[in-house]
Amino acid sequence: MQSLRTLRYALFAVGLGLMVLVGACGGGAAPAPAATSAPAVETESEAAPVASGPSAEQGKAIFTSAVIGAGTNGCGNCHYVKASQGDLAGPNLSGIGERAATRVPGLTAEEYIRQSIVDPTAYEVEGWSAAAMPANYGAEMSEEEIESLVLYLMTLKD
Repeated sequence: MQSLRTLRYALFAVGLGLMVLVGACGGGAAPAPAATSAPAVETESEAAPVASGPSAEQGKAIFTSAVIGAGTNGCGNCHYVKASQGDLAGPNLSGIGERAATRVPGLTAEEYIRQSIVDPTAYEVEGWSAAAMPANYGAEMSEEEIESLVLYLMTLKD
């Protein structure tokens, strides 16, 4: 019976000590008053509409992402974009817009690049297996993402 009473006193002392400790850690000073500032002034850049639709900037972000869609490797995992870098698992894409314009008679560079993304087996470039490129980019990306990627690839120069 004596040990039960001692245990109660010990638990009471520990609880009281914790309350004192917690009380000492916070409070005391009044909260700082909220900073006041002048009302927000709308600037031209804030009022300008956000550009929507495909863009080369968005295409670059897609190209450099590690993963596209539900887990397909991103473009930059297999392709370099600077001539000085050489080739990787896929061909170097520097100057692809210029080369694409001459690949298939009757297709523009943009059409060729787009087709190569959504159906990589449509055209096989000598020295490269079209089967090595993921065939599901067309399903993994929206039309806007594909068009943005084409716009970005068209900006790449040798």
